Amino acid sequence: MNNSTISEKSLYTASAKYYDLLGNKEAIDKCASFISEQLKKYRVKSVLDLGCGTGLYTIALKKKGFNAEGLDLSKEMLQIARKKSKNLKLYNQNMSNFKINKKYDAIICLGSSLLALPNFKLIEKAI
Repeated sequence: MNNSTISEKSLYTASAKYYDLLGNKEAIDKCASFISEQLKKYRVKSVLDLGCGTGLYTIALKKKGFNAEGLDLSKEMLQIARKKSKNLKLYNQNMSNFKINKKYDAIICLGSSLLALPNFKLIEKAI
């Protein structure tokens, strides 16, 4: 693991408890509704949310009827997501090399999650 990865990981570890305070709930709900409409157009039922953080979008999509699951590198972020939604399936893995023995109708990566990866090579790998 290189220094960039360590500093990114520690950044999200330290900020996890404040993460939801930075978001605008109204904007997140509006965005989740738009994403939901787009996914429904393609008859998507199961979704994996890469870089799900505290589950803001994952939980919103689950409430809209999707079988939504999340993946994030930060254990602290996932702990907060689990407190908000007990029945949410979450994976503590890196989005650039995750292994889940399951298929999804769609995999999404919202916000600036891809930019948390330390270099373009890993961004390409995640995509």
